[in-house]
Amino acid sequence: MKKIKISLLLVALVHFLSGQAQNETIYNYLENTKQLSVKYIGDNNLSQLSDAIIYHADLSFDLENSGYGSIINSAWFIKTQTELKAFSQMEELLESALFINSLGDFSLQNNEDALLMQTILLLFDNESFNEGYFQKENQWFFVRRKFFERAELIVVATNQSGKITSIEFRHEDNMPAFEGLAAGEKLSSERIEMGLMKNDSLEMLNHLAAEVDYHFSIKESLYPELKSISAADFYLIELSISQKQQYESYTSTMESILMDYQNQYFTTTSVENLLSSALFFESINPDFIITNESDAARFEAILDVLFPVSTDQQSLKSHTKLADDIWAFTRTESFDQMHGWLVQLNDKKQIKALTNGEISETAIMRLRMQDPDYKVDYGFKLINPTKTNLNLKEGQGLKIEIEFSEMPVNASGAWIMTRFNGQKAGIMASSQMTSPFYDEVPPEPLSKGKHMLEYLLLMPGEDTDNTLGQIVLTINVKQ
Repeated sequence: MKKIKISLLLVALVHFLSGQAQNETIYNYLENTKQLSVKYIGDNNLSQLSDAIIYHADLSFDLENSGYGSIINSAWFIKTQTELKAFSQMEELLESALFINSLGDFSLQNNEDALLMQTILLLFDNESFNEGYFQKENQWFFVRRKFFERAELIVVATNQSGKITSIEFRHEDNMPAFEGLAAGEKLSSERIEMGLMKNDSLEMLNHLAAEVDYHFSIKESLYPELKSISAADFYLIELSISQKQQYESYTSTMESILMDYQNQYFTTTSVENLLSSALFFESINPDFIITNESDAARFEAILDVLFPVSTDQQSLKSHTKLADDIWAFTRTESFDQMHGWLVQLNDKKQIKALTNGEISETAIMRLRMQDPDYKVDYGFKLINPTKTNLNLKEGQGLKIEIEFSEMPVNASGAWIMTRFNGQKAGIMASSQMTSPFYDEVPPEPLSKGKHMLEYLLLMPGEDTDNTLGQIVLTINVKQ
């Protein structure tokens, strides 16, 4: 009996240590979602005044796998030849002796200097607020915004030779009348690229992280219903963040879903994103198949738990086989358009792809097009004129008709760009492109000589090197 108890204790200890090690791996993954985003604040104008390098940095956690995190702390940094110093507010940085000293021999003495200073200040605060500036003795008042008698000012004081001695942000509740010079004006700006040294990046990261008390908690397991589909484990992750601002402190909490499959992790706040992730598809049990109504009803029951349907839309809920490899699981209706899940199956009737949204032929095409091996004919061809080498007389215009396959074009979100003699001349973009496409070139641009007219069918964006379809017309215009 004693040996059995010892064995049971050993088994329990092994399970405990295994769980601890697993949690440690998850915590390491979560810690690595922390990221630093740094923006260099500067242009050719600031470089005339200051020899310092100024950055704005954000600390965030990317729990959505999007490349963009939820910001939990920010700071301004100024780097001189001797130090890298942080400021929690932009005002503190500009008011600091470090920034003022970095201005070197710059003197603020006339309107030309003031416009340069105004342009510099606009790099730091909202450029939409600029009521101009005015001068009183050795003080220059840069009015950021004014609302009735209330005003926000940046007051720059100088000595007799114009050297800046102080910068102060000031709020006035009873602003007297003033005549602002150069309101809404600034000098032209040229961006300067500035690299970030690795040790500076690390110092910024450590500074921002040290100011925030945060910790992750692995809460209860989620979605036991998915165990019939997926071999992954799902957890609720809680990120608690405690911060102090002056005399107040507060705690905020962010929740996320974590999927763990063979020590690979995926986090998101959306169950829809979870089911659409590559890791989820990797984790799908090969035994889960949809071959008949019974299998479809089993999958629909899982959707009912994950995405409950309101009482007034229960009658809309259905599952339908639309093709040999496509099932539709209708959930809701909006503006006469059915919405729900489309499920694509492979040859073994296993889930190959999932998508949530409208249920339509276009959506089915869009789902199929996720497969890079799926071949699509966009049917982009010239109908009128019937040839691409044209001879016209001066004063003649040109009518164009182009045909295309609406289904794949709309499924891909494609659009049409027109180029005339190599220059962008027009676009046709819509959520519902209809064929044919008509265009008309007036006589005026068709001057005597040779011209090139192009129509490019493009994916979203402006990658003109990889077209879905292209038509090029050469036009010779004679008298």
